[in-house]
Amino acid sequence: AATGCSIGTKQGFSITKWTGTGSAGSLAHGLNKTPNVVLVKRLSGGTAYWEMFHSSVGKTKVLYLNVDDPATTSSASWNDREPVSNCFHVGGSSGTNASGSTYVAYCWHDVPGLQKFGKYTGNGDAEGTFIELGFRPAVVLIRVTTISNNWVIYDTQRDTYNPSSIELYPDLPDDEYVSGPIDILSNGFKNRS
Repeated sequence: AATGCSIGTKQGFSITKWTGTGSAGSLAHGLNKTPNVVLVKRLSGGTAYWEMFHSSVGKTKVLYLNVDDPATTSSASWNDREPVSNCFHVGGSSGTNASGSTYVAYCWHDVPGLQKFGKYTGNGDAEGTFIELGFRPAVVLIRVTTISNNWVIYDTQRDTYNPSSIELYPDLPDDEYVSGPIDILSNGFKNRS
């Protein structure tokens, strides 16, 4: 059962805290829509990966925010169940629900004009794929899901003009790095490498 919750239904974002049971269960997220993303971090009882459910990879896979692994099959993370409009599901994974450990989950769903979650297929070309969002993003987080590769973050505060090429890597302890750019546009973003 959840021991604390902070909910922003207009923002499509909630934070839930709980103590793990070691077995499959569900937790209320407090949102009025099904989350596209659930990011879970173990806070006590040992170290574990940041485990992420993302609607584009589905209920049988997990992404790890702090390592460069591809989407990994795991029934222990989400109990092979998609989140629904009132709750998300956890299995017995040490990263999502070990007995006696404390956890926090961050849940998001699409909000037109504010945030959007999805997937795209790259074309391997310098004239890269355009991703339509319907608004100008302030932050873009990208992860290749099929192979080992780093997460990458672009934003409009550190790089104020196009192409945006100052990157941060959530899965590495590195400083900023200048690499393959994207254009951050009024209605989405476009890969430039």
